[in-house]
Amino acid sequence: MRCPVVVVLLVLALTSPALSPPTSPGLPETTLVSCSTTKGSIKLEVHPAWAPIGAARFLELVSTGFLTDVAL
Repeated sequence: MRCPVVVVLLVLALTSPALSPPTSPGLPETTLVSCSTTKGSIKLEVHPAWAPIGAARFLELVSTGFLTDVAL
């Protein structure tokens, strides 16, 4: 009898709005960030839809200059 209870709890947990990713209305669909390295420059394409919290934090660090003069 425990199996149906576990399945119901699992379904409720997976459909909970707390687990759904937050939306990022202020971020564009994709953002291109250029980085200069010791081996040349690279371009990073950031997709907020893939990881909204990580993308927002990374772009915040870039825009505030936190990653400036960091060795890559």
